[in-house]
Amino acid sequence: MQHTGNNTDAIRDFILAHIGRHGDTILSHTMAHFAVKKSLVQQQLHALLTEQYIRRDEQHGYQLGPLREYVKRYTLTPDFASNAVWEHDIAPLLEAADAEVRHTCRYALRALINNTLQHAQATQLHLYLRYTPHDVLLIVRDNGQGLLSTLKQHAQLRDPDYALLEISKGALTHPDSGDAGNSLCICARVFSDMAIDSGNTSFTYQSNSVFVPLPDDGRGDQQTIIRLLLQLNDKPALDHVMQQVAAKHCHIPVHLIQQQHALSRTQAQHLLYRLEQFASIHLDFSHVRNVSPAFANDIFYTFQQAHPNIPLSYSNANEKVSKHVQHALSKHAVANAIHPETTLKPADA
Repeated sequence: MQHTGNNTDAIRDFILAHIGRHGDTILSHTMAHFAVKKSLVQQQLHALLTEQYIRRDEQHGYQLGPLREYVKRYTLTPDFASNAVWEHDIAPLLEAADAEVRHTCRYALRALINNTLQHAQATQLHLYLRYTPHDVLLIVRDNGQGLLSTLKQHAQLRDPDYALLEISKGALTHPDSGDAGNSLCICARVFSDMAIDSGNTSFTYQSNSVFVPLPDDGRGDQQTIIRLLLQLNDKPALDHVMQQVAAKHCHIPVHLIQQQHALSRTQAQHLLYRLEQFASIHLDFSHVRNVSPAFANDIFYTFQQAHPNIPLSYSNANEKVSKHVQHALSKHAVANAIHPETTLKPADA
């Protein structure tokens, strides 16, 4: 099928998508596809060469370069298959990556697409991939029901903002939602960073910029954008993380509930929701400025008293946070006649 016009973005995307199979004929192949002049295609080839998205050698003609980029919009139909997107569109772009990186990206892409197909009620899906010698950036956007609203409904949460906290815990399964929560939890732990833009909330898993109001563009809870960044010097361990999540080892970045200077008892109750379901719990206090005595008491005394067989650890607490946590732990030790040397210590101590 031929396309007329001089849409340079479309020509660029076409070249990147087809150069692997038509490296020695990509110039004529693109000219025929778009019915455009030779000079216009040559201009895009030169730009891609300069940007290192493609390279050229005498023997094989044009080939993909050290930088890879892919952009495509898909129309979602009942027979749409995430496997085909990986095998035909994405896998060829990552042939230079090591096996673990490909394994991780394949899992994430299939998980995000399947989640959109099963729960978002979307009709369009936009996919962006950028691969460099340093990182892989994967962005999936759909026009369906907002992810956080969906998880709020399935997990029976009062506020969709707390769906982010539940994603980080894992084990967020439901007869209607399947494994959507678990797959997002695994992506959050494996990738160097994960960002979610849903409704009017923007969330970044690894940083402390958690609740960022977005401009009101009239879309309400519609549309979800998920951005995954994998730094290639971070060694992904997908199978290990999947085993941790399956075994219900819970890792919580506490900053996800930080909406004020000191975390209160109200935030403690949100954090404690469902924790009795887990085999072990680790609280990461990175980016948390302070907690109230009541917050520390509810988690490290009251919860530990009620669930003494669930190991609870913590890390990255500053001096203010540690003071309140250690006070609550001392109460727990006294109440249970535990020798002070056996009380919980920070995991990073």
